Amino acid sequence: MPKTMLIVDDDTAARETYKLVFGAKGFEFKEAANGKIALEILKKDSVDIVFLDLAMPVMGGEELMEKMLGDEKLKQIPILVETAQGTPGAGLDRKVQAKFGGKLKFVVFTRPGRLEDIMEAVDKMVTSA
Repeated sequence: MPKTMLIVDDDTAARETYKLVFGAKGFEFKEAANGKIALEILKKDSVDIVFLDLAMPVMGGEELMEKMLGDEKLKQIPILVETAQGTPGAGLDRKVQAKFGGKLKFVVFTRPGRLEDIMEAVDKMVTSA
């Protein structure tokens, strides 16, 4: 049975790119342009992994992670967090890690990330979920 990925990014081109990349790996998709729409999808549909941008209008990725943390079902879903802000290991990574580390299952990478690293992270997160 194919895994379902929720892609949450306000950049339509980025969502389309991720669908092409992960579609080749057999994923099915749901999409949201912000965290508010994503939260509605998460509450009504089954999702195996969330691919989440941090910087979005209406509700950003960090706020969505807070909402997921407050829900027993949603906090079990692995999250691949992407950001164009900063560099890997910099302040934003540490901030997200400090806030959610040990509470949510997630990996942070900076866009543009190496495709191989992203694919490997998704494979690990989905197979261990």
